[in-house]
Amino acid sequence: MEYDSLPKDIQSKTAPYCSGAFVDPSRFDDQVDLSIGYQHQPVVIRAQQLNYSPQSGYTASGDVEVRQNSLRLFAGEAAYNPLTGLGNVNGQSTFRAENLLVIGSDAQADFGQSEITIDNIRFVLHNTGYHGTATTMYKDGNDVIYLRHATLTRCAPDNPTWEVTAGKLKVNRATGIATTQNAVLKIRDVPVFYTPYFRFPIDGRRLTGLLSPTLEFSWSDFSLSELAVPLYINLAPNYDTTITSRYLAEYGWGWSDELRYLGRNNEGIFTGTWFANGSKADRWTYDWNNTTKLGDKTRLYLHYQDMSDANYRIDFENGSDEVDYLDQSARLTTDLSGWDTTFKVQHWAIVNDDLALKDYPYAVQPGISTRKSWGGAANQFGFGSGFAINRFSRNLTDAETNSVGLDSGIPVEGYRFNSQLNFNYPLEASYGFFKPELNVYHASYQLEQTGSAWDKTVSNTVPQLVLDSGLKFSRPVNLKFAQRQTLEPRAYYVYTPYISQYDAPLFDSETIDFTQSRLYSNRRFSGSDRIGDMNRLTVGAKTRFLQQDNQEWVSLSLDQLFYLEPEKLQEEVDSTNKDQKLSQLYFGANWQISPAWHFATEQVWDWDRNTRAWEAWHLRYRTQSAALINADYYNGYNETEEENEEIAHFSFIMPFAQRWGITTALNYDFYAEGLDESVVGIEYDSCCWNIRVLNKFAWEGNVKSSFLVEFELKGLGGYGNNIDSLLRSKVTGYTGRIYE
Repeated sequence: MEYDSLPKDIQSKTAPYCSGAFVDPSRFDDQVDLSIGYQHQPVVIRAQQLNYSPQSGYTASGDVEVRQNSLRLFAGEAAYNPLTGLGNVNGQSTFRAENLLVIGSDAQADFGQSEITIDNIRFVLHNTGYHGTATTMYKDGNDVIYLRHATLTRCAPDNPTWEVTAGKLKVNRATGIATTQNAVLKIRDVPVFYTPYFRFPIDGRRLTGLLSPTLEFSWSDFSLSELAVPLYINLAPNYDTTITSRYLAEYGWGWSDELRYLGRNNEGIFTGTWFANGSKADRWTYDWNNTTKLGDKTRLYLHYQDMSDANYRIDFENGSDEVDYLDQSARLTTDLSGWDTTFKVQHWAIVNDDLALKDYPYAVQPGISTRKSWGGAANQFGFGSGFAINRFSRNLTDAETNSVGLDSGIPVEGYRFNSQLNFNYPLEASYGFFKPELNVYHASYQLEQTGSAWDKTVSNTVPQLVLDSGLKFSRPVNLKFAQRQTLEPRAYYVYTPYISQYDAPLFDSETIDFTQSRLYSNRRFSGSDRIGDMNRLTVGAKTRFLQQDNQEWVSLSLDQLFYLEPEKLQEEVDSTNKDQKLSQLYFGANWQISPAWHFATEQVWDWDRNTRAWEAWHLRYRTQSAALINADYYNGYNETEEENEEIAHFSFIMPFAQRWGITTALNYDFYAEGLDESVVGIEYDSCCWNIRVLNKFAWEGNVKSSFLVEFELKGLGGYGNNIDSLLRSKVTGYTGRIYE
């Protein structure tokens, strides 16, 4: 059928540049009932002339139609014997079944067994789009089709770009698998590949086979810099694996594997890679994540990973930083009479051989924590409590311990018991809220290998008061894009007295970087070893302009934190900034320009330097047609990297001319005066094949460039994920290929 006349559900799955699609007419036939088996349906014969003999049955001529539910046979002449259930046609014939059309000659049918044989055929599998020819077709009672000397393609029938010819072709529509013997792949009638045996899917079900390879070439000499050939293996309906043979010009051949499994009570994924490294040690990495359901409220989480060396991700995964250590842990979470409880065992795999012993992380071996809350709903008193006991250790060897000595404090390990009590009474109304809280934090330690650096027993208790309040005002407005405006002021106060805690080691606490999200926070440190002193008041206000359906059109916010007292407690040494009175001032704005366009900005003012600390601007465009545009600009001080940054990012994905698409992601560093790794790519899609080419480049004084290629013949294999993985890391909002 032509595209414009296709049913809506098929048209939505068919690209408008395709000339049409095959549609099974039985879907519009009210005489077809697929819920009833063929053996329970009568055989109906229609013809211009019909004769009957008790011995030979019926003979018909002139516009003959033999029907049994969706099984239909059309011919000029036909014969059918109800005693044997056999029928035959001499000359031209047309056979239809559910999602199957066969046109041929000299057909023989066994209606009792739902079997048919037709010679010199053309055929169509409507639900998959496959069509072709064969010298003979046999369909058995299990709906399996056997073809001899067949051709098969999913391209338009008038001028197919590719087709497969095979001595034998078996199509099992129940399993969604086709198999060939002595098959040749032809592109524009030119043989390009031969295989004695080949299996491929004819619908969306998963099937073992090669996925489309990814090739990366260097622009400098057009040499192959990377090749990835993924093999997908469908081990069972609930688990599969993808093994990829990968070649890197700098490192040679390697392998990677991704194993996925999904059971009734457990699921997980294992990934691993390996590269031989000549006379040097092999390079490798693996990562296993598993979740097991042990009951309605009980889960076991396993995470185990390791890596050959600290630079693996830099060399093989385009990473930018060394890896020092990796997590290996098991967590059991459960509900014990309303107590949310977690049991944990942890180990750290030290990957960086140059990591100083003082920087080794502490592992939990083992630990248990539990928490429960009572009440706390709006306008009700609430109480919560949490308790945890953990053993922490760096797992140093005797030699490592002796090298630093106990008096250094580095080998210290032991048990920590900590608790938190929370009392709250949230008052809420339509016009605002007031939420007072009282927290009491306690930590006690039983330490080993202390030397002179630590006492063996330590105990600290810290109280805290939190007052959170806000109002909400609303008024109607008469704007083109908004009908209501809100004003939402908020005040957040925290008081935590100073209590020295330097007699306790740092097992899991570190300073939390101060960002806008920390303005309304009651903690300065992560973990439970440090509860920082705080006497802070944060005030803020937000106004929103709402449309008739309460969708936000514009919002503006302003937030400022006031230090009412200098904060003294630090990780290891008291350090008071007596001049610190104000945090940075944070301003944010969001504007939903249209359903497709969105604008946002964050502006931060530094009172100490009397200048803007940093600024960020974001512009987004997205449509349902896969069009996507991102424009971002950031300028300010990166506290993590301790350096100034000025970076511009521009990316877009844009389909054009119906079957073309272009992808671009540019990252410009103003301080380095160069482009960080950026990409520009193009995609072309036809009804039966697709190609993507992506240029990857960076410019910092000189140009480093390479390009990747992925090519797919639709129906003969799926894509690998190399280009998709790269684009997801480069383009905000990227979800997949433009054309499926």
